[in-house]
Amino acid sequence: MRRLVGNAWFENKDVGWGLAPARWEGWAVTAGFVLVMTATLLAPILMGRHWRMASYLPYIGLAAVEVLAFITVPILTSVWLKPR
Repeated sequence: MRRLVGNAWFENKDVGWGLAPARWEGWAVTAGFVLVMTATLLAPILMGRHWRMASYLPYIGLAAVEVLAFITVPILTSVWLKPR
């Protein structure tokens, strides 16, 4: 499998396990994830949804998709894969 970009956006962390942003693109992906996740989790509250689980299920599903995307993008743009 090959990296999707020329320069890695994410690199290995100095301490701990996982990836950390290495370039401005990595920081932009991280900031975008935080903003989108915050909006997704606050949407039902701001829309005045009742406190029933059924009314939150679409938002929980959307949050799960966002988390999977945030896991996938750093891996596909990291030093773990060979450059193109």
